[in-house]
Amino acid sequence: MVIPNKFPAFAPFVGKFTLRKDGPYRWLPGEGFHELFIARDHERHIPELTAEEANALVRAYRDRYRALALEKNIAYVLIFHNHG
Repeated sequence: MVIPNKFPAFAPFVGKFTLRKDGPYRWLPGEGFHELFIARDHERHIPELTAEEANALVRAYRDRYRALALEKNIAYVLIFHNHG
């Protein structure tokens, strides 16, 4: 299951990009998606998964990656596994 993070580091893009300046630096606010994959047994590490479970996890990552890649304002997708 994939759900939005309760405390997201990013918010979805809602309008036009606003370039900001701070001294010699220019930056854009972080906009995007911050989601969580919820596993049935979240106490096990990835190497402890069965082949079927690992395959399902990778397929879920792939499917979400593909869906996010279709968003017109998304230029980069990062998937990482946080445990503990």
